[in-house]
Amino acid sequence: MGTEAKSFLISDALLIKQAMQQMSAIGRKTIFIVDGENHLVGVLSDGDIRRWILNGGSLDGSVTKVCNANPKTVGESFDIEQVRSLMLELLIEAVPVVDADRKVVDIITWEKVFADTPTQKRTPLKIPIVIMAGGKGTRLDPFTKILPKPLIPIGDKPIIEIIMDSFKEYGVDNFH
Repeated sequence: MGTEAKSFLISDALLIKQAMQQMSAIGRKTIFIVDGENHLVGVLSDGDIRRWILNGGSLDGSVTKVCNANPKTVGESFDIEQVRSLMLELLIEAVPVVDADRKVVDIITWEKVFADTPTQKRTPLKIPIVIMAGGKGTRLDPFTKILPKPLIPIGDKPIIEIIMDSFKEYGVDNFH
């Protein structure tokens, strides 16, 4: 099991507050709870924690009180299309791969499943684009005292370049 997959796993001995810290550390909304031998105990989502708190639960409670003890899983000989359908249907970001003893052997993430999905091909537009860039820029003052609005940078690019780049995926190259 890789490092990324291990980051999704927490001990069943942890408190809810510790689980929240782990979720925050890895930037995920879902983590999986395992016992000392890596057997899957349950899944814990940020929604589970939110509902727990709204119902008066304490952050010092055990993760096993809050988790879904019957999470969706796949076996070691899973079909990627099955996982893709499961994720889309239930809108879940990760699915644990378990062996016959319910030991977690891997975690399949949304990124892994949909990384190879081809992007939608854009239909080329054969029209000129007019970009309106008028006004005094008073809302962006003091920046507009130095640069006109279209040339104010967002990150490394000026606004006008970002707008033009968004049309490039449609094959547009005629701007006014």
